[in-house]
Amino acid sequence: MSCLMVEVVRSGVAESRHHGDAVVVKASGDVLACAGDPVVGIFARSAAKPFQALASLRAMGSASEMGDEDLAVACGSHTGEPVHVAAVLCILAKVGLDEDALRCPAVLPLDARSRRALERGGQGPRPVFHNCSGKHALMLAACVARGWPTNTYEERRHPLQIAAAELFAEYADEVPFAYGVDGCGVPVYGVTLKGLATAYARLAARSAEGDADCSRILHAMRTMPFLAGGTGELATAAMRVTPDLLVKAGAEGIVAAAHLSRGLGFALKVEDGASRASAPAASEALVRLGWISGEALEEFRHPAVFGGGKPVGCLRADEEFLSAISA
Repeated sequence: MSCLMVEVVRSGVAESRHHGDAVVVKASGDVLACAGDPVVGIFARSAAKPFQALASLRAMGSASEMGDEDLAVACGSHTGEPVHVAAVLCILAKVGLDEDALRCPAVLPLDARSRRALERGGQGPRPVFHNCSGKHALMLAACVARGWPTNTYEERRHPLQIAAAELFAEYADEVPFAYGVDGCGVPVYGVTLKGLATAYARLAARSAEGDADCSRILHAMRTMPFLAGGTGELATAAMRVTPDLLVKAGAEGIVAAAHLSRGLGFALKVEDGASRASAPAASEALVRLGWISGEALEEFRHPAVFGGGKPVGCLRADEEFLSAISA
């Protein structure tokens, strides 16, 4: 059963409550600590991106011209700022494609400043602004390298999507119980929360064991955290200050992380899918685990609740949840 994870406190009163589940595992899949149900079924959502990028990288082979910038934006859920757009278009240009090849929906940027600037200029939604466009661009690059169809790359039975699903299942040590369609249109994998945490632990462990492709993925995300996220993103803030930490969020209240030198994985799911609860829960859990300092994530740990335009409360992680996950 899920546990109380975050309370929304207004004027000293707990107005709302979010429940959820979290787990810490070794690369073997052994559970070290959990709060709630470690085997609750979830869709990995964008937390699967590092593994989808790894599958694309392996499909391209040693001849790949992709650099750290390309891999970082492919692994991240970017906010559509100009640097992200440029990085995505660069991937496409390297393989002779343009934005029309992207199969993700046309949207406006998640970043408010970038969105306002576009609206002032009379510009509308574009696929390249989508937070998953980097992943899609790298998938297209892999298809070009292998001679696979580029107009159906997002379909589940496409050779690249088959390879990506098999790779993720290997790292999660689970056969997905379901396949869905992610918000961007590519397949999304249904696994347990423990399976997602195991995948992150194994990514760290295999890099430490000398897997060059895993090391490239980790190096890109850790050294270019802004391309792997953007303004106001938990993953960017965490990886900027802690080189030993990999963090990736996903839709519907998903956060996954790996402690690289310890080879441990962490995964969290807010039961009702509220993203407002996932950041304070995950940031406080990572601090309590000793994976990052509290000062580094201060803006995410107790986000303010406003009344009349002024702070009148905050979101706070439940103490029993924190004690359980750090046991």
